[in-house]
Amino acid sequence: MNYKKILSLTGLIVFIYLLWNIGWLKLIQSFINLNLKILFIALILGVFVLFMCVKKWFEILKLQNIYVNYFKLFKISLIGIYYSYITPSKSGGILRSLYLKDHCNKSLAVCSSSFFIEKIFDILVIVPLALLGCFFLIDFIQNIYLYLLIFIICFFLLLYFFYSKKRSKWFFRFFYIHFIPNKLKDKIKEFFDEFYSNLPPFKKCLKPIIFSFLYWIGNYSFAYLIGVALGLKMSYLIFISVFPLGTIIGLLPISIAGLGIRELSLIFFMSKFGINPDIIVLTSLISMFFLGIIPAIFGFFISLRWKK
Repeated sequence: MNYKKILSLTGLIVFIYLLWNIGWLKLIQSFINLNLKILFIALILGVFVLFMCVKKWFEILKLQNIYVNYFKLFKISLIGIYYSYITPSKSGGILRSLYLKDHCNKSLAVCSSSFFIEKIFDILVIVPLALLGCFFLIDFIQNIYLYLLIFIICFFLLLYFFYSKKRSKWFFRFFYIHFIPNKLKDKIKEFFDEFYSNLPPFKKCLKPIIFSFLYWIGNYSFAYLIGVALGLKMSYLIFISVFPLGTIIGLLPISIAGLGIRELSLIFFMSKFGINPDIIVLTSLISMFFLGIIPAIFGFFISLRWKK
């Protein structure tokens, strides 16, 4: 029995429960009342968000002396979005490293390190926004800062160990000696050395962090416009600081692309401000459709035509 697959279905079960509990008629009625003018403005912003998604990766690769045509990188990013939407917690996005390897003739270890760096920058942007969200929720949820503080401590401990080759080598040494088969030891060591050979120092990473910030602000602003188009009555500042809490919880590897778990957490947080569950679920779904599903469909067809 594959427990990982069963675990990944948890989010889908939660999602179906939410739809059943809210009611299809209510969801359909809210969708029919969608303001098309505001939706059009949101779609223009959505184009900006997709370009920022590629730009932040493009800047990271430049720091690693990997130069790829922006349009080619855009196509690889769409493939990455496709894989991220068919795997738990969007972990499949790392498979875009295989396509990058085909194009730039670098090792897989070097190409995959850019994914690792990008996710670090994403969390560095999301966490401060989530901290602000905790400020707005502190009167409703006891110990919410404590929970987020535990997450932050764990993240920075992992960052402390794994961004440094010396410390991560010390950390993995026991597993390398006792659990890696002898026939794989040389390959694992080679991969490890290449992975850390091209990590840029943090002091040079300001530019990709700024683009990561623009991407996430644009992403949450897009969701806010979708919510307003559906009749959302909520402060912009509160929305873009509470929504990242749902993003963090959606990282749990118990759903496909965070589906279900993200919506459940957003209902829990935003209901404190009197927002109806149907508005929250539709906001999340429509945002995911335009910024995730549609690019993923393009990514799927691009992957079929990839030569290697």
